[in-house]
Amino acid sequence: MRGAFAGIAVNLELRPVHDTIAVDEIFHVQLFATAPDAPTGQEFSSLAAILAWDPEFVQLRGLAQIDDYPWLVSAFPDRRTYDVDDYNGTWLDGNAYYIALGQLPTLGSYPNTGPFSGGGLHVVDFIFQALAPSANTLIYTPEDLGGDTSTVVFGSDVPNHPITGDLIPAKISVVPEPGAFALAFAAAVSFTVCGKRFRKRAA
Repeated sequence: MRGAFAGIAVNLELRPVHDTIAVDEIFHVQLFATAPDAPTGQEFSSLAAILAWDPEFVQLRGLAQIDDYPWLVSAFPDRRTYDVDDYNGTWLDGNAYYIALGQLPTLGSYPNTGPFSGGGLHVVDFIFQALAPSANTLIYTPEDLGGDTSTVVFGSDVPNHPITGDLIPAKISVVPEPGAFALAFAAAVSFTVCGKRFRKRAA
């Protein structure tokens, strides 16, 4: 149904597979494209997303491709192609740049969010590792970071026409490793027992 919902915005939503993660654990954050105002879904041609996080607590490790749509390109580009701000030069500073380009109309169909009730189009998974405990750390897609690139969704009817909607972050809670709890508990028990023995001897 191309063109029927040309003016409807497409949201980009980050969804953690699990919202509580242990330190050192590898986890996935899913990127979905959704269009709540399009009853049968919204078609679009491509998207670009600046990805940001706090590198004190989590670190990007890569991506996992999803089979929901056969993207022409789904990648972290380098500076020679689309990453003009060199966000992918290093991920240690807490940001990256991702692009997804749909198929050319002559070779296939444009990506479509599908009905909102279906949860949207699963674009890609970002792979992270938890580094340090945090009650609530965000992984998000800012509109821009002051450079030449931005987070944007382009429509399929008018070339380079943005139809970007809401940018919805993922909230992650990072907890200590299970072994760390056990060690802390054992240390506390040992300290209590030693204290009782010392008091008995002193008595």
